[in-house]
Amino acid sequence: MRPVRSWLRAWVLWTTLAAVVGLTSLVRAQNCQISGELDDATRSAITAAGQRYFDMASKGDAAALRQSAIPSLASDFSGIETTVKDHQQDLAGAQSTAKALFLLDAQGAVAIQHAEFYCGVFGKNGQTSGSAVFYFDNLPPGKYAVMIFDATSPQARANLSVVAEQTGADWKLAGLYFKPILVAGHDSAWFAARAR
Repeated sequence: MRPVRSWLRAWVLWTTLAAVVGLTSLVRAQNCQISGELDDATRSAITAAGQRYFDMASKGDAAALRQSAIPSLASDFSGIETTVKDHQQDLAGAQSTAKALFLLDAQGAVAIQHAEFYCGVFGKNGQTSGSAVFYFDNLPPGKYAVMIFDATSPQARANLSVVAEQTGADWKLAGLYFKPILVAGHDSAWFAARAR
């Protein structure tokens, strides 16, 4: 009877150890760093790439953006072209200010079915002004940068978010998103004050 108990104890121990190692690898599979946590060289390389893509978008240069895109995005570029075309007037002559930078590290050998990145410091009530959460489905392993720029032009104020994927030493365009800050000439604080 004693050998069965020893075998059972060993099996429970190994199963528990395997579960802990499995959970640890899941936690480590999706890491996020904010700008202040990056070394200077990495931060500079990402910021330079983001600024380059911002400049291309503000000039309406969809062709250059496509040439700088990762292959999967370049093969179906209509969404980016539409974004650039629809907001060309708002972006023309826009001055950019880097608002936030996040480096996302999706580790592993296969695409992550549902990747979740929690970046920055969270308070007791959840997100703070310096934190962000990103969700991606079927995300291939790799390093991704998310840069958010304030874009101010004579026509509009907006946020332009640039997503880039590291390919060798280069950061290739992986996404571009435009979100107006002002609606009908007013920001969210104005609408909140009117709602009160």
